[in-house]
Amino acid sequence: MRDDSPVFQARAITRLSPVLAFQSGVRVWLSWLRWSNDLRRYGLLEHCLAKRHHVDFGVDRRTGKRRRVAVPFRSNDTPAERAEFAQPDTLIVYSHLAYYNDGLTRDELLQVSTPTTSLPKPYIQTPSLPTP
Repeated sequence: MRDDSPVFQARAITRLSPVLAFQSGVRVWLSWLRWSNDLRRYGLLEHCLAKRHHVDFGVDRRTGKRRRVAVPFRSNDTPAERAEFAQPDTLIVYSHLAYYNDGLTRDELLQVSTPTTSLPKPYIQTPSLPTP
């Protein structure tokens, strides 16, 4: 069997997939651990936790807004017009905290879950092995 045939590639992927899945899971976990350690070490986490939700930051849920990330607020439940957080790390932490405190609305939940229900079948299928 040639090395470039689809059957050979599918068999190689199915044999290595548990190992690759474990390695990629470990890589993701280690990168998350490093990122959270950096947040704590450089004081970003303390800075973000010192702000008050719905007063200093929150998600702008007005109609017509396409971005679903945290934005600065001017006062209680009043998002600042055309303002964003400058640092991506603080944007991620504020967005996480805002959705943790507020939760998802029904429309946001449907918007998130609809694409996953209409996914096509997997491209790589496990080949059936011949019985001896």
